[in-house]
Order: sequence, then structure tokens, then C-alpha cells
Amino acid sequence: MELKNLMVINGNELPFEPGETILDVARRGDIDIPTLCHLKGATPTGACRICVVEVEGASTLLTACSTPATANMVVRTESPQVVAARKEILRLMLSSGNHNCAIRGRDDGDFTEFQLGVEKGDASDALCPVWGDCRLQDLAYRYQVTGEGSRVRRPSFPWRPSIPSSCVIFPAVSFAVAVFRLATRCR
Repeated sequence: MELKNLMVINGNELPFEPGETILDVARRGDIDIPTLCHLKGATPTGACRICVVEVEGASTLLTACSTPATANMVVRTESPQVVAARKEILRLMLSSGNHNCAIRGRDDGDFTEFQLGVEKGDASDALCPVWGDCRLQDLAYRYQVTGEGSRVRRPSFPWRPSIPSSCVIFPAVSFAVAVFRLATRCR
């Protein structure tokens, strides 16, 4: 590796190999950049936009999963502009589907009681089927975002998405993919 292949992420100088993305370099340097649509081994698309980062000199935020690392690049992964963009992206995602999970303030009732009641009933349609094991939900908690206030019509459960037969995804995540509407994983 040549010494000129260095970049800075959050003040940390990191080496990179030609062909690596900002996300590749960040992960190797133990710097967290959240993703939803990024799949290891698949061509990165940046479709979900959650991995946006601020790159010094760029006029807009760039997707870390699809932007190649370049020499002397200076990247900030949690600047106020990046955090604001991620919050808005998450808000739009949450408002675009029926995300019946702990991130939605659905009424004035006690949500802990609601969760416990759903778990006790075990087969309830009151929560999303992937509740508690959902990356979108994790990010909503992390950035303290809900889909509330949106005028988007939400379908009601039990909702079964139609997944194109050309999708190459595991059955366990097919529902979540459809809920996220990250159809770019399908070819």
C-alpha cells in the first residue's frame, strides 16, 4: 500500500486500497456509518441514503456505500447536517409504510403495557412481524425519529407485501425489505 492512499474520517487518518468506498474504510477503522440497503457482495446503490456523510469540498452529502475513497478526502459521519438528513430520511421511511413498532407514538396510552400485551398474546397483528429485530427500528431509536405527522396513508396489518419473484433475498427478511420499500435489492 502506498502512503498517498490516506483519508481522514472523523479526525482519524486511515489508509485505503484503490476501489474501496468510504464505508469500507470506515468499517475497517471501527467507525460506524449506519446502512439499510447495503448488502455485502452486492453492487452498492445508496438507495436508502442512510449512509450519507459530509465530505469536505462536496456540494452535497454523499453516500458512503457508493462513494470511492480518494486520497486526502476528509469525511464527517455525524455532523449536524448529516444527522439532520438521516433523521429526515428515517422520518420519510417510517411514514411510508405500516411500521407498527415502538417508534410510533400511536396514542396516549402506555406503550410498555401495549408491548407486553402484544407479547403475551403472541400471535397479535398489533405489531410489525419483525418488531424487535429490525434495523429501521434500531436507527429510529438511535436518532429519536418517528413517522408521526405524515399525511401518508398507512396500510393496516395483516399486510402481506408482494415481492417480485426476481428478488434474491432470504425469506426471513423479505417482509422487512418490502416494508422498507428497498426494491433496488431486486433485479
